[in-house]
Amino acid sequence: MVPEGQPRAARILKGALGSGKVSHAYLFHGPAGVGKATAARHFVMALLCPQTREQACGECSSCRRVLGGNHPDLQVLSPELDGLGIAQVRSLIRFLSSGPYQGPVRCALILDSDQMNRPAANALLKTLEDPPVYTRLLLTTDNPAHLLSTVISRCQSVPFGPLPHDVLEKLLSQRGFSAERASLAAALAGGSITRAMEMDGLLADDDGGLLALTRALMGQGRSDREGGSRTAVDSSSGIRAAVELRARVSRSGEGQRGNLVQQLTVLLCCLAEAWGKPAESRNNYPGAAGGTGRWIEEGGTYGQVLANLAGYSPSVLGRLGGYVMETKRAIEENANIGLALEALFLRWREAVNHAQGSRSTLQASR
Repeated sequence: MVPEGQPRAARILKGALGSGKVSHAYLFHGPAGVGKATAARHFVMALLCPQTREQACGECSSCRRVLGGNHPDLQVLSPELDGLGIAQVRSLIRFLSSGPYQGPVRCALILDSDQMNRPAANALLKTLEDPPVYTRLLLTTDNPAHLLSTVISRCQSVPFGPLPHDVLEKLLSQRGFSAERASLAAALAGGSITRAMEMDGLLADDDGGLLALTRALMGQGRSDREGGSRTAVDSSSGIRAAVELRARVSRSGEGQRGNLVQQLTVLLCCLAEAWGKPAESRNNYPGAAGGTGRWIEEGGTYGQVLANLAGYSPSVLGRLGGYVMETKRAIEENANIGLALEALFLRWREAVNHAQGSRSTLQASR
């Protein structure tokens, strides 16, 4: 009923069903992508299932109709383009007032309930304060702080936390991920199955995603990379790659902003990983000269990015990480994407070329 890795939520919901003391309203709250909506639907299934009391059988007509979204005693609200409005909530209140049609109770599931506007929340509050005995309301939210405190206080709290790494790995493996790709995506996902799926898309992408970004930063064309050694960033190829990437971002519009933030997040992980490994270990990344691929799955974008970073010193990697972090924050705060990327390209090139020049001077003095 509740996804693995959520013991507190499981204890609350199973306890309610087992004792028969089910509250009139529940608030499923926690980070995005950790199973709140899935758990809420399965809880509704259990409430409406005629076969068992403590959990849904998952096979009867009632359970199948809940999963199919066409049960006569369940109404699901989800935000429209402008959020959850009062018209939606009034329709839900009318639905709840008519009483059960088939099951023992009539249920409402409000997804992303924090997106209710104030009139809608106030309208719902009246039902929460004096609910018909046969109603059960289930609300989900990633941001409980955006809900009215009076709404929160009238709901039974069902807390969800980030999914443990081993649970995420298991879920990803069930979706066809290889063991290494599941482990990497889980490590980058912050406990969210949704984010893990998105991260895998970034890691699998080559010309349109993370690898394109790092090639642009390093001044590489598609065939410019030579083994694992790294020289000064070539200005002409770097600018050319940067222009191509900026054009691609511009064509994608503002919808690309979130994707770019995720790419920069993964690049930060790559820089941290490379910074934390000695040079001889970094040469084992797939794509580095003589690399064995023992760190990252062979052929993966993450491994290729790490290979590209193999020639940078820890001090350079630290400086580059700071630049990427600043760029990520700027884009999250709605800075102009093109200008933010241009500044990152220039600072990256300056840092790498300065380090290369210092190294050459030191070698000449010897």
